[in-house]
Amino acid sequence: MKKTILGIMLTLALVLALVGNVNAAGSVSASATSVKAGETVEVTVSATASAGIQFDMEYKTDYFEYVGSNVYGQKSDENDAGGVVTIMAYSSDPTVEKVTLTFKALKDTTVDGEAFTVSGFITDDDQTLTNDSVVVAVTPATPDDDDPTTDDPTTDDPTTDDPTTDDPEGPTGSNGEPVDKIPQAGAPIYAGVVAVMVVAGAILLVRKIRK
Repeated sequence: MKKTILGIMLTLALVLALVGNVNAAGSVSASATSVKAGETVEVTVSATASAGIQFDMEYKTDYFEYVGSNVYGQKSDENDAGGVVTIMAYSSDPTVEKVTLTFKALKDTTVDGEAFTVSGFITDDDQTLTNDSVVVAVTPATPDDDDPTTDDPTTDDPTTDDPTTDDPEGPTGSNGEPVDKIPQAGAPIYAGVVAVMVVAGAILLVRKIRK
């Protein structure tokens, strides 16, 4: 009877240990699925509290620049080889739970984005990753609402208010066709009248002199 009870207890202990190992798993996540050029994104590798975590983070240097890491543990070593960041975090107690890496977006990616991939993931208690990568896209910047080119008057149709494009309503002749100038018909008549008056005045003056 005692052997039976001991056997059951050992079996339960083994099952609990196996369940604990299955549940002990890490993951990879990002603070955003898309950012704009110049902004930063954080990629976090999480695990159940462990005394040590080691992994490599691969990224595309054409689109992202490595800024640094924040290790939630006592000590860490890191190395950026340009495209691959190697992290080793460890502590005297199993308190290492996650490592956050910060990257700066450099230029627009495709619509599908670019992946941050973890390889060589190792913990002191042999945890595994539920996923080994995340995808982040770099999208074009939003046009500035205060962009002066938005209301640039040079973009308006210049013919709208251009006085040279208006059809002036000039004078018309007897045939209804526009003419540049109307002949000043009264000018010759006025000149003739003046000439007659001058001649008449001269004749009268001569007659007075003779008398």
